[in-house]
Amino acid sequence: MDPTDRDLEHTAIRETWEETGVDLARDGRILGTLDDISPRTPTLPRLIIRPFVAVVKPDVEITQSVEVAEVFWVPLFAIRQTTAWGRAMVRIRGVGDREEEVFQHGDYTVWGLTHRALNQFLELLG
Repeated sequence: MDPTDRDLEHTAIRETWEETGVDLARDGRILGTLDDISPRTPTLPRLIIRPFVAVVKPDVEITQSVEVAEVFWVPLFAIRQTTAWGRAMVRIRGVGDREEEVFQHGDYTVWGLTHRALNQFLELLG
């Protein structure tokens, strides 16, 4: 959270703009938050992340920043496909290859903090 942010929702809106060019204040709406999560990898700093869930206009443009490795859209029906969830080998910086829980969509493999947040979201969808 930046000292100029009035609360964590403002942080989420600002960070989304900085990292993706998506203006949630103009083109979306925050729906709520997920449970706080922290990295489990010892090479990452100790921090707490509060994921926010938002909806955006379907034609919103994404401008990837240097802070973001990859950007892609996943339809809700794909998140609900049980075959997309499982285990796979992933390369962890500073650790090497390790089998992890993953979500796979096309050529993309989601793991770690993002996987845990997405899994929480799936559980809320019921």
